[in-house]
Amino acid sequence: MKKTDFKQEGDHYKLNKYQKFYVDQKLVKEHLLKIIKFPVVVMDTEFFNRSHDKGNFDTQLYNEAEPSLIYTLSFSFAQSYMDLLQRKNKKAISTLYVRRRYEQKHFNFKKTMDKMLTSFVNTCLTKEIKTLVFAGQSNDVRILERWINQHPTLLNNKTTELFFRSKATQKIEINTFDIYKTLENGFSFTNFNQTGIEFYNQKNLKPGKMGEKTVQLPGLAKFFDYFDSYYQGNFLTEKTNIYQLCISALEFYTIPKFADVEQFNSYNEKIREVRRHCQNDVLKLLYLINFIYVYGVNKNSKVVSDEKM
Repeated sequence: MKKTDFKQEGDHYKLNKYQKFYVDQKLVKEHLLKIIKFPVVVMDTEFFNRSHDKGNFDTQLYNEAEPSLIYTLSFSFAQSYMDLLQRKNKKAISTLYVRRRYEQKHFNFKKTMDKMLTSFVNTCLTKEIKTLVFAGQSNDVRILERWINQHPTLLNNKTTELFFRSKATQKIEINTFDIYKTLENGFSFTNFNQTGIEFYNQKNLKPGKMGEKTVQLPGLAKFFDYFDSYYQGNFLTEKTNIYQLCISALEFYTIPKFADVEQFNSYNEKIREVRRHCQNDVLKLLYLINFIYVYGVNKNSKVVSDEKM
């Protein structure tokens, strides 16, 4: 990405005749340079809970102690903002997920999930990660913090800035940052698409904090819809919405025995779709961070990223 991809005109950047955006550089710098500490993990998780239970199974994987369970997580390590800008981000994403084989005897979801999350935490400790960056983090962080408090021995004799004990509760907390805070408060967008039609119902978006008749873009979906022509063709194809996929995933991991290999393969394809969705969200998050950094912090108009977005 070049800073000159969008032309600066006074107090705003112009995408085309109808679309432009404003930036609160002071706020963006405060968030990106003072709050987020490198090295970081940019990540997303997929989980299921009672709301996804549409089956009629005798046992449930979730319970009162663990009401939501992570079964897939995609992540990308980064040492600096320049690292994010100059590398090939599509090739910098890793994914862990709970594996289940056809005719696997004594499959234990909880045990397999614990191994997956233990591997992730140990990798973060080894790489001395200081911040986990999410796009809308409330559910992810709550689930991860609940899990790490059930497995505190993982942090024994470890020096880390990522995990710390709250002085108020004595519970382990995680140093995280939700990039939506920066997008919503540091950027304001005119409410048009590239052809001049209203982008979204003004009543359903918060007003922007800069410029006239601008709006905030809450979330990855709205942001990438707004910049659709610029980022077009960058992401893996998704056929099924993630809520439906999580319903299928809960069934896949709960069912005691598959009727036949065709049933197993059908479920397994849904798990592949989940991985594609999770990888897409992390790639979108990486692109969003690059956008925020280039237009909110970076002074070098010639910085070029790995891939045209």
